[in-house]
Amino acid sequence: MRKLWDKKGKKRAAAAVCLLAAGLAGGTLAYLTDFDQKINTFTIGKVDISLDEPSWEEPDDGVWKQPGDTTVKDPVVTALDGDSYMRVKVEILDGTGEKITDPVRLEKIKFLLRYDSEGSALQEGKAYSGEEIKELPMVNPAFRADLNAAGADGGTLYFNFTGDDGIFSKGETAAIFNRIAVPKDFDNEDLAVLGGDSYTTDGLGNILVTEKGNGFQLKLTAQAVQSENVSDQDAAWSLLDAEQTKRMDRQN
Repeated sequence: MRKLWDKKGKKRAAAAVCLLAAGLAGGTLAYLTDFDQKINTFTIGKVDISLDEPSWEEPDDGVWKQPGDTTVKDPVVTALDGDSYMRVKVEILDGTGEKITDPVRLEKIKFLLRYDSEGSALQEGKAYSGEEIKELPMVNPAFRADLNAAGADGGTLYFNFTGDDGIFSKGETAAIFNRIAVPKDFDNEDLAVLGGDSYTTDGLGNILVTEKGNGFQLKLTAQAVQSENVSDQDAAWSLLDAEQTKRMDRQN
């Protein structure tokens, strides 16, 4: 039996927010789970940041989730020392850590992520339709999607912190998103696509899963470069792109 939001390890880490969707009892239920956290931050210059989940209560056992469930999930970046230009990289991977490339599946995964600024539009424990969920933005409006960042594509997303003045100041915090909302009107095909299942349909239109998928995970990495002696945001993103490219080259 799998656990939901089961976590070990340190709080001060970038959440490898992992969601697995699978059909149970004929594909009528979905479940979500979380892998162990990993530290995923990198900085350039004299600056220190962290990426935590302050709402995490570390229960002994997970809680089952299904369509219609709404969960608080709030990866928060904190500027521990120094002022910086900051961004968050979100990688959408399958349950084994491989990159997901199916555009339909990617869009369904992104649909679950929402930012509720007041904390009352999507309340934990209440069910919402897809129409209600999509009224909220995917991420905090203080972040702006960067389609031109190094390696950015449908499954690797970058969100630049813009805030009031573009500077992520010492002591400042920012949540990239804060809700996982599974639409109550998700059907069996939605769940199969979400989980990466292989499936066919019978003559009545019922979904028949032929091979279970391995779910998906969201890997978050906060990146920052000191703002001192960096001319503007564009220069900062270029520096982070260069560092990101070097790290990717070392991994290959």
